[in-house]
Amino acid sequence: LMYYLKLYDRNKVLKDNCEIYLFSNLTYTKTLNGVGNLSFNTPIKYIKENEINILPGDCIELYLSENNSEECIWWGVVANPSNTSLNQMSVVCEGYFSCLKNRMQKHLFDFAISSNNMNYLEETYTNVGHGELILSLLGTQNYYDNTGVTQGANKDYSRIKTTRVIKWDDKLDEKINEFIEDGGLYFDIDQNRKMNIYSEYGEDKSEFYIVHDGNLIDCSQAIIDYSQIINQVYVLNQFTEELEDGTSVDRSVYYIAEDKESIKTFGLRQEVLSVNDIRLVETAKKYAEQELKKVSSPIVNIELEANITDDLDIFHIEPGDYIGIDSELLNLKGKYRVMEYTVDISNNTVKINLGNCIFRKNNIVSYRY
Repeated sequence: LMYYLKLYDRNKVLKDNCEIYLFSNLTYTKTLNGVGNLSFNTPIKYIKENEINILPGDCIELYLSENNSEECIWWGVVANPSNTSLNQMSVVCEGYFSCLKNRMQKHLFDFAISSNNMNYLEETYTNVGHGELILSLLGTQNYYDNTGVTQGANKDYSRIKTTRVIKWDDKLDEKINEFIEDGGLYFDIDQNRKMNIYSEYGEDKSEFYIVHDGNLIDCSQAIIDYSQIINQVYVLNQFTEELEDGTSVDRSVYYIAEDKESIKTFGLRQEVLSVNDIRLVETAKKYAEQELKKVSSPIVNIELEANITDDLDIFHIEPGDYIGIDSELLNLKGKYRVMEYTVDISNNTVKINLGNCIFRKNNIVSYRY
């Protein structure tokens, strides 16, 4: 195996002397619905002698070369290249989603100021799908101030519609994360910097890629938490509808979704899902069933480290995929979803987070899938 890095400018144009072959301590992380990161060190002398100019905002790709073929296994942007005291340059990179950080809806502010009408400080999107809304916001942002990330495929087939107010000081990345979570969706940004939205994401690879006692190095955490199970979800929205004749009428929409098998196994556990933009029973049903799917089973979080082997070929596993565990040491057998992993190419090892949630410091549950 051989690895090398390829460097582009912020417009994704190859730079002169664009390839980096001498580096150390390279690790990279991929996260489901996350940013991801990559870091490495490279000698300052090597950078100077080869006239390699690494700048913040440069696009960068990591390639794996094997058997006369090569594959790009990570891509993103340079966030922070800095010199260290050991005659080394330390380079920290982030996934392309980081290009959407700290991007407000400045065009709304400009409209409001130029027209002297503060009503333009916000904009309403009515009866749109979450995926359509996300890509529309991205397209509008790019029209006024290009992010480098463009609109890709919208595979949001949930048919859930929403009405949202976007304010001039709303941050683009924060609103995208909000709508991804609310819509129960997934996203990725591909090598060509296109953002794609999905209702379903990942493949079942548990028959091909397995963690077993032969490749397992360590397991730092294996949590199965039954305390947060919800198996009956109520959705209720009460609203006032304005009629054409100027009168109004109070209406309500509700739906109850339940998992009978979970109720039988764990007992009845109920929850009211807070929503305020639902007008149709069909939409209430989709929200309730989507929430139920996430919360009717135990929280599972397994953090382990393993050697990269033919039967755990991490380079062909993506976050969202399912892989197998068959370990007597862990007393675990079954298939589990990959939430996140970090590859250390120096040691040919990978740290994998499996289950249906990610635990972070200072947070009990960051997000459930």
